[in-house]
Amino acid sequence: NEEPPPLAATGRDIPPRLEHIVRHCLEKSPEERFQTARDLAFNLQGVMTELGTGPATIGAARPVARRRVSRGAVIGVLAGVLVPLIAAGLFLRLRDRTPGPAGGLEPKRIVVAVFENQTGDPALDALGRMASDWITQGLSRVDGLQVVPSTSVLYAQPTGAQSKAGRDPIRALAEETGAGTVVSGAYYLQGDTLQLQAKVTDAVRGRLLEGLDPVRGPRNAPMVAIDAVRQRVLGGVAASLEGVHEMHTQQQPPRYDAYLEFIAGFETFQTDAPAALRNFERAVELDPGFLTPLFYEVYLRNETGDHTRVEAILRTLAERREQLPAFGRQWLDAMAAYSAHRYTAAL
Repeated sequence: NEEPPPLAATGRDIPPRLEHIVRHCLEKSPEERFQTARDLAFNLQGVMTELGTGPATIGAARPVARRRVSRGAVIGVLAGVLVPLIAAGLFLRLRDRTPGPAGGLEPKRIVVAVFENQTGDPALDALGRMASDWITQGLSRVDGLQVVPSTSVLYAQPTGAQSKAGRDPIRALAEETGAGTVVSGAYYLQGDTLQLQAKVTDAVRGRLLEGLDPVRGPRNAPMVAIDAVRQRVLGGVAASLEGVHEMHTQQQPPRYDAYLEFIAGFETFQTDAPAALRNFERAVELDPGFLTPLFYEVYLRNETGDHTRVEAILRTLAERREQLPAFGRQWLDAMAAYSAHRYTAAL
C-alpha cells in the first residue's frame, strides 16, 4: 500500500542503477517487475561490470568513477539478491523448457529471437540479447499477447548457436517455445552507425507478416537504435492484432507510441473532434512516416470547413503516394475528389 523507502535511507552508498533495479523488483503490479530471475541477474551483472566488481574485472585496473562507491556495499546488496537466484534459476530452467501447447503453435503467443550479429565484431554480440530483451519487455505490455520470457529464448536459442541440421531457425524457435509469431532480426555496422533490421513472421503459416524498415543509431549509444526498432515492432504487432482500426492506408507499421495516439483519436473522432485532432497531430509528430492519422484528419477538417489544412494534408499524401498500398491510394483519390466537390468521382 505504500512506496518503499529509498535505498539511500539505509546509509549505504548505492549506485543509482542498482537503486533503479531494486525499485523495478518492488513494483506493485507483477507485470511491471522482472519476469524471470535470469533477466534480473542480467541487469545486476551490468551493474557489477560498470563498477568493475564483476568476475571479468576483479583485480584489474578500473577507470576513475565520477563518485566514490563502496565496493563492499555493492557486493553486500547483490549477494542478498543473487543467493536466492541460484535456487530460482534451477526452477526456471525446468519451467522454461516446458514444450509449447500440445495442439501446436499458438498465433497470439510471440517470441523474440536473439538478433544476429552481422557486424563482424564479436564485441557486439551482447547487442543481440539486448534487442531481444528490450523488445520482449515492450511486447509484454500489449494486451492480448502471450509473450515468451527472455530466459526461454536463451535455452531454445543460445546466443551464437547455429540451427541444427539445416533447420529453419525461425521454425525451430517457434516449435521450442510454442509461439506462432516470431520476431527476429539482425544488426550491421556502417562506419560508426549501427543499423538494425527486424521482421515479424507467422510461424503457423510460414509467411512474413512484417518486414520493417531498418533503423539506425550511433554505435556508441546502441539503445537509440534498439529502442527505435522496439517501437516499430510493437507498432506492427499491435496494429495487426487490433484489426478493428482501419490501417489499410499504411505499408510500414508505425512507432508504438504514435500508434497509441492514433488509437486514442480513433476512439473519439466521432464524439470529440477537437480531442481527436490533437491525438492525430501528435501521432504524426511522433512518427512522420505514420500516414494513417492524416486520412482521419482530412475527414475531420472537411467536416469543420478547414479547407486550407485539408489541401495541405492532401498535398503531403500525394507527395508520398508511392508509399501507400493500393487501398490507401484509392482513399486518397476519393478524398481529393470529395474536397473538389466531384462527388460522383469520389463515390
